[in-house]
Amino acid sequence: PIVRDNFDLPKKRVCVAELDLEKLIARSGTVPIYEKLPRFPSVDRDIAVVISQAISAERIQNVIWQSGGAWLKRVTLFDQYTGEQIPAGKKSLAYSLTYQAEDRTLTDEEVNQAHAHIMQTVERELGAQVRAS
Repeated sequence: PIVRDNFDLPKKRVCVAELDLEKLIARSGTVPIYEKLPRFPSVDRDIAVVISQAISAERIQNVIWQSGGAWLKRVTLFDQYTGEQIPAGKKSLAYSLTYQAEDRTLTDEEVNQAHAHIMQTVERELGAQVRAS
């Protein structure tokens, strides 16, 4: 009541708190960045690779990103399989790739070329057997 009266606050309950802003900022994580929605449609393609178990999914994903070019917007691992149909010491990983241009709708030919380049690079650099789906 004394603080309320000193600051000429309404005659209602008042709560006071002291916050350490530096600690709050350190615990807050990253601030989300918002982007406007794309005007042009995206195109999805899948790629499945049979590869040595010694090669990580992250390494494969990095090679896909590095060879994907400006139209590649998303790479998502959606399946991992080891079993009877896969040779010993190997695994099958499947990724979904999203292509999109910011200034126009991509043609099938453009997407197919970009996708073929990724598949060739994964085969050449990682020794993978690639199957497009």
